[in-house]
Amino acid sequence: MNRLVQTEEKVKSSSVYIGYLILKAIKSNKDGKVVIFDLIRILKRDLNIIHHRQVIFGLSFLYCLGLIDFSEPYVYII
Repeated sequence: MNRLVQTEEKVKSSSVYIGYLILKAIKSNKDGKVVIFDLIRILKRDLNIIHHRQVIFGLSFLYCLGLIDFSEPYVYII
């Protein structure tokens, strides 16, 4: 059975947790949207997310759930 969080991985590197951090970063912006480059900068600087792969998985997770959408270059909450 597939799991959102594997027992062998750290929770803070899971796509669910990264998705939460992405939503938190978008909500902190007064417009409710953020430029994707700024989002990655925020995650790297403030939250110590090092790998872009983690961000891609987090964004994919949120997009598959229908929580976010993209409008170049913005990511916004639906």
